[in-house]
Amino acid sequence: MTAGAPVNAPPSPASATAPSGPLDTGTWRWARACATWTFERLITTAAPAAAIAATARAAILAAPGFARPAAATWTTTSAGDDAAAQPRGTPIDAETPSAVLHAHPDLIAGALELDLVVQAPDGSEAILDDAAALHIELDDDRLVFWLSLHVDVYARRSFAANRDNTALAERNAPRLAGFLARLAEATGADVASVDAPGYDVTPHGFG
Repeated sequence: MTAGAPVNAPPSPASATAPSGPLDTGTWRWARACATWTFERLITTAAPAAAIAATARAAILAAPGFARPAAATWTTTSAGDDAAAQPRGTPIDAETPSAVLHAHPDLIAGALELDLVVQAPDGSEAILDDAAALHIELDDDRLVFWLSLHVDVYARRSFAANRDNTALAERNAPRLAGFLARLAEATGADVASVDAPGYDVTPHGFG
């Protein structure tokens, strides 16, 4: 369940990007997910599509202080991938999943792109665009969803040139831990696995 010492080479950092407010994201933003928490729970109702919408709603309600939903895409049995979408710039709130379900009752998967709300070492807040994603899908009689991070601002040890990330981690790790706890409580799901090669992680966040 917990990833500690690296079992594979860590992902390559993305090429340097422009600073985002008080933070230079080029040092610790990854080209692909650097850490993923996967949740599972049994579907106990006769309407699994509704479980997908309810999970997305729970994630949106749990997000303040940690992230803002920036875009969403939805998959259905009849229309396949991207059967419905809310592109960046479209308002996304807790009622959005219900509206999608009403229009597409054969919903089988959804994905929320998240902008992360983080605190810089100087105490100011910054928004990291497209820095995380939440995917939700059906797997037989189970609902599976996973949070993937593309930044390691929550880890004390980074793979940036300066590996000491303590200042950012102390300010931001509680935000991640709080979101994971709220998400588990709201959905009744358990963390089934954590995949974060090279990082010290637990089901509750970074160690």
